[in-house]
Amino acid sequence: MLNKMEKDSKEIVAYHEAAHYVVHRMTGCTSSEEIVSVSIIPGSNFLGANISEQRDIVKLYDKDYYLDEICVFLAGRAIEEMKFRRRFSGANNDFQNASNIAKTIVMHYGMIDTDKYGYYGNMSFYISNDKEILDFDNQLKKDLFVKVSNILESQYKRARSILTNNIEFLDMIASSLLKK
Repeated sequence: MLNKMEKDSKEIVAYHEAAHYVVHRMTGCTSSEEIVSVSIIPGSNFLGANISEQRDIVKLYDKDYYLDEICVFLAGRAIEEMKFRRRFSGANNDFQNASNIAKTIVMHYGMIDTDKYGYYGNMSFYISNDKEILDFDNQLKKDLFVKVSNILESQYKRARSILTNNIEFLDMIASSLLKK
């Protein structure tokens, strides 16, 4: 029989993974890939997973696609805070992925609305790694950080809103995962 900690962990992981699934379903992510399985069976470096299949081979993505991806990555943490009123370490990889996508939007693809610091519409300078940011002046570093932070914050709030508006669906998915 599972001890209390194991039961609690299983419920947290179930809601975390269910949140990824629900937000994925409610955003535009479903146009390019489909989740075929949601699991709370731990693997070597994860506690649960949403397994997806690419529907079409898409070669070009727009900003909305990337924002949807960030929103999905942040959904696990959002539900942890909403339901359990705590933060857990399981969202670490999700944060890394969301942050990397936000940095890519700002620093690689120039998908922001500004004409400062080498950005011209949808064109930007290319930064091959974060170390190159060290060569920029402090104001530019601050501006880039603010832009990335704003993307992450807006998509976190969006994830919370989607989960709040679909809480019954979320509870149903989590409950189903816990029964397996």
